[in-house]
Amino acid sequence: MPENDSGPLDPEAARGADWVCAHIFYDTDQDLLLTDCVRPLVAELTADGLVQRYFFLRYWEGGPHVRLRLLPAASADRSAIELRTGKRIREFLASTPAADVVDRSRFTQVAAGLAGLEGRSGHDVLVRPNNSVEFLPYEREYDDYGRGAAIAAVEQHFFESSRLALSVVAAGATVEQRALLAFDLVVGVFALCEEVRDQWARHGGPPLPFGSGPEAEDVAPRYLAQRDKLRARARLTWRMAEDPGAGGHDQRAYWLASVRRLRERLHALEETGVFTSAWAGSPLAEPLGLSDTRHPGTSLVLLRCAHLVSNRLGLTLWQENQLRFLVGRVLAELPEALAAS
Repeated sequence: MPENDSGPLDPEAARGADWVCAHIFYDTDQDLLLTDCVRPLVAELTADGLVQRYFFLRYWEGGPHVRLRLLPAASADRSAIELRTGKRIREFLASTPAADVVDRSRFTQVAAGLAGLEGRSGHDVLVRPNNSVEFLPYEREYDDYGRGAAIAAVEQHFFESSRLALSVVAAGATVEQRALLAFDLVVGVFALCEEVRDQWARHGGPPLPFGSGPEAEDVAPRYLAQRDKLRARARLTWRMAEDPGAGGHDQRAYWLASVRRLRERLHALEETGVFTSAWAGSPLAEPLGLSDTRHPGTSLVLLRCAHLVSNRLGLTLWQENQLRFLVGRVLAELPEALAAS
């Protein structure tokens, strides 16, 4: 689409190049960056009618940073959005710089290890300075999310997920509170993955462990100490996932309603062949028995959404992984998780 087009920009027709993507390199306290810079910025751009949706991620490539992606309301707004976004971010970085805690002389080796954990090759090896911003292309993950209407539906969920995360971070939620919320949301995603649950019912339960690598020594005793409480939380979340009206204005209900809408949209697109993905190459395809399900691509997207909301909430990969071990223990004993739909 030409940038002089002043008409509304259709999210389903938008290209990756239509988005404005700011990488904000900030070594420490990304919660502060999100609360005092990103949140007021997106509120301003939205209120002024320049941006129709946005989302963010925390990432490591090039140095610790937040990726902020903004979809213009019209193609003609793109330059103005980039200009104002850069100005607001640079003002924040000048007034509230992050301390230099990352050894950039050794970060290349750290990045190589992180890329290996993600199974990535060809990652960007250029390390950026702390307290800087760079506008880079938005590289959409078409193999995971499809194209056109499919990736637009995923990006709409990312927008809603980012709104939730920003509100939680701005409220000053503790790490423990965020971990409990993430626990609920991971459980809720599995409640919405009926086809995966049907596979469990046929094969005697979920494939454990849910996490990868070693389970921390304290996971089992923590589970036993909180078993009844965690099962009660899981049951409540399960009801919210299945009944759109069960949670009212609860944060879990908001996020799960977004995931439910995404599931219904992707199911329809996958059934008609509009949504296709490289799901067969996923390491989860075999353990989850996806080849025997109707919507394997959709199931993987929903599971990815659970991972990404943990990222937005600020949980480390280690914290998220141990949380998944905990979820696995709960679901292995939860009757609702073991019943066919």
